[in-house]
Amino acid sequence: MNFKDCIVKSHPTGSRYICNPPVVGTDNDTVILVNGYYEWGDLLIKEGWNRSFGVYIGSTFESWVKGEENYIITEDDAFYIAYVHATEGAKALNLLDKQDRIKLFSAIVDTIELEEDMYLDEDDYDEDDDDFDFEDGEYDEDDEAFNENEGNVIVPM
Repeated sequence: MNFKDCIVKSHPTGSRYICNPPVVGTDNDTVILVNGYYEWGDLLIKEGWNRSFGVYIGSTFESWVKGEENYIITEDDAFYIAYVHATEGAKALNLLDKQDRIKLFSAIVDTIELEEDMYLDEDDYDEDDDDFDFEDGEYDEDDEAFNENEGNVIVPM
């Protein structure tokens, strides 16, 4: 078995793919969704790849480098999809400035982590607070916090 056997999907990303004209002298980046069942990290090491411990290491992905190739690897479907959407958005807008690309990626990719914090879980529900109805998924309009915020529920950021 080799690393390619672990790949579920892959998509080009990074300035070489996003920018027109392409940026030269940079890594060739690919975002990859892998099957977490396999020990894909061990396979990459056997194939001569090195894990990057720079700013690219995140809780939902790892960056691996070999020569000019840079793999952004995740086992998280939602992260992969968001990263591809951010890539295609940046490409459509032809974001040549790296800081602009970073802002767009943050706005799109970081939302998947925020979404996990947005939803109430019945286990977190305080039985003394009857303002949230899990049957219809809405706040009661007579809720003091609801009225103070003009009907908007504040989501932690």
